[in-house]
Amino acid sequence: WEEEEERLDLLSIYRESLMSLEEEADSDLAELGRLGPKMKTLTFSLSHFLTMALPVERKHSRGLRDHEFIVTEHDRQGCVAPPTATSAGGAGAASASAIKTEMPLVVICDSLRSAFNVGSIFRTSECVGVREIVLCGYTATPSDAGTAKAAMGMHELVSWRWERSVEDAVATAKSQGLTVVALETVEGCPEAHSYAFPRGGVALVLGNERPRPSPPPL
Repeated sequence: WEEEEERLDLLSIYRESLMSLEEEADSDLAELGRLGPKMKTLTFSLSHFLTMALPVERKHSRGLRDHEFIVTEHDRQGCVAPPTATSAGGAGAASASAIKTEMPLVVICDSLRSAFNVGSIFRTSECVGVREIVLCGYTATPSDAGTAKAAMGMHELVSWRWERSVEDAVATAKSQGLTVVALETVEGCPEAHSYAFPRGGVALVLGNERPRPSPPPL
């Protein structure tokens, strides 16, 4: 912001970009387009600019509505079609009735406290094509009414099973040739968005919402 010449050039581009949206058919874009003519001058303070940019920020960062979030088959290219799922491990295993593609990804939940979080994991897993969810310890299973409600029926479409301990789940994953990766807030570890996940298959360990995963699973 302190470099005046560069600032004015960027603000000019910003104003022109906004004005180009005025004739857009999309109502959100057209609304943002009306902000351009209001920038009659480019010599204003940073606080004034941030105030003017707030509508753009709100439109850009708003959450998607259900009908705007669609996963197409193109998103799952390179995945493999799953075999017919069978009940494994007795109570606590569900078969996937829908024919769809899967990623070589297993999600291991280590004693999650919240049934709502477990349900959310089921919904996300179905969306991206997770192969299997392993619920460990006292993690709520879909037999719990709260979990089933939060999962919104996705526990019927994603294969899952229960293991007594996360150590057993990790041992099984390793025997299947999967690389075990824990998702946690730990200093000195790579950021999730920059980490190069192995293409051959991953078992992703999600720890308890409060304590971190215990050392043995890592």
